[in-house]
Amino acid sequence: MVNDACEQHLKPAVETAIGHLIAATDVPGIALAVVRGGRLERTICCGVRDVRLPLLVDEDTVFDAASLSKPVFAHAVLQLADQGTLSLDAPLADYVPGYMAADERALSITARHILSHSAGLPNWRSDDLPLKTYFAPSVEAPNRHLATAG
Repeated sequence: MVNDACEQHLKPAVETAIGHLIAATDVPGIALAVVRGGRLERTICCGVRDVRLPLLVDEDTVFDAASLSKPVFAHAVLQLADQGTLSLDAPLADYVPGYMAADERALSITARHILSHSAGLPNWRSDDLPLKTYFAPSVEAPNRHLATAG
């Protein structure tokens, strides 16, 4: 365990190391949260939000995480399955009734389908591309070239 005296020396060292790391890797900016015991202890914000704009990263900066959140989501789902809170093979409609009730194929989508990218859902959705299934969910997705991120 780190004692208070040591902690005071670590804070500047960590912030200096982060500054060197983002400079060496051409990362424009970063925000970190130090959480202990389930509570936010402090934040560290370095750099800029966008290389084209000189806005500094702060505690309210929202970064585009793209697909980096997928393994975190998968880990959380698998933890719920390990706890018996969620079944990988039960239809998600059992957990969220009525979410996509108008789409008959969506009623059979399971967490396993979502995690294996075989749910038949599109990678993106918008006004032009509504959320609906584009093929029947299957662990062995038909038309594999159409397999999606969800």
